[in-house]
Amino acid sequence: MILKYLKNHPEIWQDIVDALKKVIVRRAADPGELLKTIAALREQVVYLLDSADDDGEVVQAEAWSRRLDHLERVAKLLVNEASKHEVKELREQVFALRKEIIEAFVIEQVEDAAERRSLK
Repeated sequence: MILKYLKNHPEIWQDIVDALKKVIVRRAADPGELLKTIAALREQVVYLLDSADDDGEVVQAEAWSRRLDHLERVAKLLVNEASKHEVKELREQVFALRKEIIEAFVIEQVEDAAERRSLK
């Protein structure tokens, strides 16, 4: 359903692609690059929080925000000195959270766009 909607509304697809470009990270990303990804994910979580349709979405967005806070603190600690294992573990955690947030972000973008169109 989402893909069909996006296919019929390429302008929404482009907005989503532009937002997602900010969170694309190399597999070998270092803590500094991961901090940029965390900042971009935070923007998406703010959008999700602002666009939340119910308490469940608010609770989920707040939980993601807390997890991003934690990952940001870890990344800052690892910027100057970290083992490969520590960086790999951080990267995996950021990537896992990124997957969750991106999925919710895309769905919310489509829902919001459909809602705006139905109001016209």
